[in-house]
Amino acid sequence: MKRINGVGRAKRKMKTGELEDLIARSRNADQEAREALIKAAQNRVYYHCKKIIKNEEDVQDAVQDVLLSMLVNLDSLRKPAAFWGWLNRMTVHMCLNRASKKQRELQHQELASEMVLENLENLDDREIPDKVLDNKEMRRMVRDLVDDLPEPQRLCILLHYYDSMSVGEIARIMETSEGTVKSRLHYARKSIREGVERYAAQSL
Repeated sequence: MKRINGVGRAKRKMKTGELEDLIARSRNADQEAREALIKAAQNRVYYHCKKIIKNEEDVQDAVQDVLLSMLVNLDSLRKPAAFWGWLNRMTVHMCLNRASKKQRELQHQELASEMVLENLENLDDREIPDKVLDNKEMRRMVRDLVDDLPEPQRLCILLHYYDSMSVGEIARIMETSEGTVKSRLHYARKSIREGVERYAAQSL
C-alpha cells in the first residue's frame, strides 16, 4: 500500500452502484477492486486523519491502518450504501485511539476551541463584540474553557463543530443515545458561553 502524499484533487463522485460493485468484488478478494476502493477512499481518510493528528508521519501511519482495517472489516458493513459514514467513523475511532492521552487532550483542546470561536454567534442570541473575538487572550481563555469540559462534552464539541457531524452521527461514534449527545452539547455550550460572556463584559 503506497504512502499518501497529501490530499490530491477531488475525483469524480463515485456512483452508488459503482461503489457497491467495488465493495462486493473486494469482499471476494478481487485485488483490482480492492486497489480501486483504496484509491477512492484514501484522500478522504487522509483529510480526516490530518484534522485529528498533527504529525505528518503519524498521519501517514494512521491512513495505512485505516485503509487496511477497511479492507479487513468489509464483511461487517451491513449496508454498502452506508460505506462513507462507516469509513468516517472507523477513521475517527482509530485516530483518537492512536494518539496518547496527553496528545489527545491537547488536540481536542486546540481544535475544538478554534471551531467554537468561529461559531460563537451560534452559542447565544446576544452579539459578541468583534474586538473580543480577535483578542488572543480571549482565544486562550476559550481553549481553557474547552479543556475544562468533561471528556464526553469536549469530544462532542470537537466532532460537532470541527467535523460538522450531526447529533446522530456523534451518537453512533460514541455509542450512546442522541439525547445524551444533545445534553452534552447543551451543557458544553452553556459552560463556554458563560465564560465568554464574563470575559466580554470585562472587555467592554
